[in-house]
Amino acid sequence: MKFHWFVEFTYPGLAQEAGARDGGMWVTPPRRHCDPARVAALYDDTLRGYRLASELGFDGLVVNEHHQYAGSVSPSPNLFAAILARETRRAAIVVLGNSLPLYNPPTRVAEELAVIDVLSNGRLVAGFVFGTPMDACFAGGVAPGELRERWAEAHRLIRAAWAADAPFAFAGAYTRLAHVNPWPRPLQQPRPPVWLPGTGSHDTWAIAAREDYCYCYLSFGGTQKTVAFLDGYWSAVHANGWDDNPYRFALAQVICVSETDASAEADYAEAIEHFFGTVTAVTPMFAHVPVSDVPAPKPPADAKPDAKPEARGPLRYADYVARGQVIAGSPATVTAALRDLAMRCRIGHLIGILQVGTLSAELTEKNARLFATQVMPQLRGLHDAYEDRWTPRARAGAPTP
Repeated sequence: MKFHWFVEFTYPGLAQEAGARDGGMWVTPPRRHCDPARVAALYDDTLRGYRLASELGFDGLVVNEHHQYAGSVSPSPNLFAAILARETRRAAIVVLGNSLPLYNPPTRVAEELAVIDVLSNGRLVAGFVFGTPMDACFAGGVAPGELRERWAEAHRLIRAAWAADAPFAFAGAYTRLAHVNPWPRPLQQPRPPVWLPGTGSHDTWAIAAREDYCYCYLSFGGTQKTVAFLDGYWSAVHANGWDDNPYRFALAQVICVSETDASAEADYAEAIEHFFGTVTAVTPMFAHVPVSDVPAPKPPADAKPDAKPEARGPLRYADYVARGQVIAGSPATVTAALRDLAMRCRIGHLIGILQVGTLSAELTEKNARLFATQVMPQLRGLHDAYEDRWTPRARAGAPTP
């Protein structure tokens, strides 16, 4: 089993009342609330955490892309990936990913990812995302009905650009180029491994299987929803005769480790409640953009109904733990929960979210060290019988120049 470090770059200073008054943390929080000095400190702390994760033995360092979002001040993941490519020597650099519908021309993605692959000595994992409605449609201006068409065309162009040995012309509905000839080429040939994130669309996981990409699922909805979704995913894999290698699947999961279950609550409750109650909350104006054609999966027959916040007030730390939105507790508790989830859902790549919202740098480091030294070694051997085709082969190679 492989383990990856992921942080959302959450702005630490947006007052709760400001977010509530101005429409939440997505798209509309006025820039007057943004202090560049605090952003600089955020970047410094977060990049230091990525370097620590590499030193602790995490297999990959994951960065992503959001726009006009105080919950993730990371509008260009390639910038941070380039920094990590120079400042680390071992871990894969996982760009998860570039929102392809927002790039015009998309050859910019092919060029920049190739640069990162060369800088890192072949440690790049390329990620191609459709983008949330908030990022792509509200901040980026893409019509919802064009989102998947634009992604498909950009994806086709990037793959062709990486494969070609000579200039060629490209004539698409959204991009027309007389000369496609990006320099440099990626170090990994014929291409870097590609991961494809999604939140439940059958079309997305079908693309991942067809292209032999790793499919990545975000588990913010809790383990019940994750298990229900993955039952459908793996059923589709078997029904279509696809390779059921666990490493073709990655799960992003919030994880909090402390000395005991009780100390975990004391350490992490405030940050967890802020993260799920404020940072990831989506206001109604953004919640119903029609960019997916797939209904939510049905829960397992033995699943208990989710608590309804409107009927009982805001959810608390214990609620998020019970729902599996966070796996938290002592090393033994966390190890047991992750082992059960990894075996039940066939998780080859675990993307650990060990820093959330307002969690301090000190508690983040504590979480990272406990997880790396007391949890990861207990799970490392899971799925050893399978070959991981979705991690760069050069990951443990020579240092970058």
